Amino acid sequence: MTETVYYKIDEIKQNDGKNKMETWIIFKDCVYDVTEFLAKDEHPGGVELIQEFAGKCATKAFLNVGHSRDATRLLATFKIGEVAQEDRTTDATKLKTNNGVNRIERSFISRLTCGILS
Repeated sequence: MTETVYYKIDEIKQNDGKNKMETWIIFKDCVYDVTEFLAKDEHPGGVELIQEFAGKCATKAFLNVGHSRDATRLLATFKIGEVAQEDRTTDATKLKTNNGVNRIERSFISRLTCGILS
């Protein structure tokens, strides 16, 4: 098993895709190197959407769009480490989406509602 690599926020910010740097994003306190993905220009919404969060946290934007499980699995393949504990600012379990309900709550509510209606 590989040991987790922790990155300071200053190092993550430097990897913003500018000046031939790699492009890193943060999602739920994990760090992803999406440089190769951007080079392939395969993002359905265009690479500009990802570049907007280069060197920054993309968690809220990623969750608000409602990405598929396939997109989440693909993102996982680019994981290179995690944000250093002292630099974490996000409690991923409390992230809210459009209607103020987090994805876990929404999933539960959807299942409950579907169960009642069926």
